[in-house]
Amino acid sequence: MRKGNVVELPPRFIVALIDADPACRDRIAEALLHNGYDVHAYAGGDGFIDGHDALAVGCILLDLKIGPDFLGHARRQGHDAPVVVMSDESNIPPVVRAIQSGAQAWIGKPVDCHQLLSVVKQACHLHRSYRQRFVPAKDAIEKYRRLTPRESDVFWLLTKGMSSKEIALQLGISVRTVETHRGHVYDKFGATSLKTLIDLTVPLAPVLT
Repeated sequence: MRKGNVVELPPRFIVALIDADPACRDRIAEALLHNGYDVHAYAGGDGFIDGHDALAVGCILLDLKIGPDFLGHARRQGHDAPVVVMSDESNIPPVVRAIQSGAQAWIGKPVDCHQLLSVVKQACHLHRSYRQRFVPAKDAIEKYRRLTPRESDVFWLLTKGMSSKEIALQLGISVRTVETHRGHVYDKFGATSLKTLIDLTVPLAPVLT
């Protein structure tokens, strides 16, 4: 993307690498850094939970020795990035349980660099696509659910471009009542104008209509 004479590059993906083995962490981190990723390395799950930004876009590389309960704990803390688990090829049952618990993919240890880069690339792009498609809709739905039934009626008629007087006639209420509901709708969506309200609620159309 170009802005003026400055070329703006898209933000780099952030890979959270969770592995208790420092030598393994260093090797994997070096490969990822060399190929354009930002790497945040952690020796354990607690360090990740305490220090990693849940808003970061990328993926999580997890050594399964960290523990079987980590995936659920991370999700409950708001970390929605795809998880790629790493484990010895002889240790299949924990891998199966991790996949059943929501892990995106698995790679064997010792890690093959080409496989690592392929899986990480796919996971990171999947996360970016998820954020672009579903997070705006999720945020809009959460705001929409704060509306009362009558505010919801007013909301949909507002987004169709109807005036307060037209809405009042259709709903059989006073213009003053419409204006009160309209104010509540704006407040709950954090909108400052009708255009802003419509822009904020575009993701709702395919979900709720």
